[in-house]
Amino acid sequence: MGTFWLMLGGMMIIIIIIMGIVNSKNRKLTLIKLGLDKNDLIFAGKYVSGHIDIDKSIPHAEIAVIENKLAIYNNNNNIPIFIASIPTDAIKNIIIEDASTMERRVTAGRMLLVGIFAFGLKKKKKDEMSYLIIEWSDGRFEHNTIFEFVKTGAIQKSNEARNKLMKKIR
Repeated sequence: MGTFWLMLGGMMIIIIIIMGIVNSKNRKLTLIKLGLDKNDLIFAGKYVSGHIDIDKSIPHAEIAVIENKLAIYNNNNNIPIFIASIPTDAIKNIIIEDASTMERRVTAGRMLLVGIFAFGLKKKKKDEMSYLIIEWSDGRFEHNTIFEFVKTGAIQKSNEARNKLMKKIR
């Protein structure tokens, strides 16, 4: 009976390795079709909000600078799928805010709900969080496109994404 489980476990490991190889080849082929290299895509965390063409969150967003635009991709099963773009000349700033900065902001809703006591209410502490915010204008409206990084190293990951974006846009 022990041999059966050992063989089954070995087969599962082989299947997982094969799936990883196939997935890697699919990503490589997709990048070639898009005219991208693996170094062109910048991990941007989770898209949260702020782009007029994106209605839902994207759990694993990636960004590439292509033809004077930031192209936003949904990394769906390690395959980038184009979602929307931001013209690079429309970008006013790219900033990082950590969770503590965001927590210090008192929203109008909280203020209306509890009045002056809103300043004393503390939110529950969660995992380390950081936000990458791209401030841009489409000529008529101002946008804050927000990407969220969570867990250990969130601030470093968002800072790395910001620096890579700024270097590519210059």
